[in-house]
Amino acid sequence: MELARADAQGTSVLHVAAEAGDVGVMEYLIERAMIDPEIRDVDGDTPFHAAARAGRLEALKFLNRGTLSGRHGTLDATAGYNNATALHLAAMNGHKAVVSYLLTNGTVDINAQDYDGRTALACACADGMKEVVELMIQEGCRMDIQDAEGYKPIHHAALNGFDDIVKLVMVQTAMLKLNEDASQGPKQRAQQREYNAKLRAEDVDDFDIAQPEYGI
Repeated sequence: MELARADAQGTSVLHVAAEAGDVGVMEYLIERAMIDPEIRDVDGDTPFHAAARAGRLEALKFLNRGTLSGRHGTLDATAGYNNATALHLAAMNGHKAVVSYLLTNGTVDINAQDYDGRTALACACADGMKEVVELMIQEGCRMDIQDAEGYKPIHHAALNGFDDIVKLVMVQTAMLKLNEDASQGPKQRAQQREYNAKLRAEDVDDFDIAQPEYGI
């Protein structure tokens, strides 16, 4: 089918619809044109990654429906280009609502590293996304993870001139080290995410409904 044909970069019309957040078109492409909802472009990105990069929350929720992918939301943790997850892409582009959704969903590792060793926090720091940085710290992410070059998230903020983020990370690091009460909230949220991820993984193992035969 012509509609299902990707371009030279492997970008399908489903990638385009996901980036635009057009759920109606996405539903038609998956259910009628039988395009695989997890189709990858030449870089390894799926429509889920395209939606996360563009901040299209409803598109993410649609793709995460078990009735479509048969995976009960585990698209959250799928790695794409450079081993980056949707969380990396949403964080570096400042899409706070998407970051919050991904963290609440409970399957993505908040401290996952791409092939360069960068976490989503490091990406947000590097691109000056202060609100995302604040949210991720509140959700219990680690602030001390070094990338392949030995840089921590705070270094990325400093290198790019985001002094407000440097101060924020410094203050939060000190508070969590010195104030046990202040650290309890992030710790509990991190533990809850780990528990949710465990339940979701068990759910996926028990999920044996056959997936549709997609045309591409």
